[in-house]
Amino acid sequence: MSETIQMFGSERTVQASLFMIVGDMHEHLGQAIAYARSNEVVPPWSQ
Repeated sequence: MSETIQMFGSERTVQASLFMIVGDMHEHLGQAIAYARSNEVVPPWSQ
């Protein structure tokens, strides 16, 4: 996890890269849920 890799033109640790990816995925999920609810679609876990 402490190995450094190149990501988006800069050096980061594997751990920092994974945190960044997971955080970005979480934001996309939130946007998808908000869009669905604005179109009156209820997520399956809320039914």
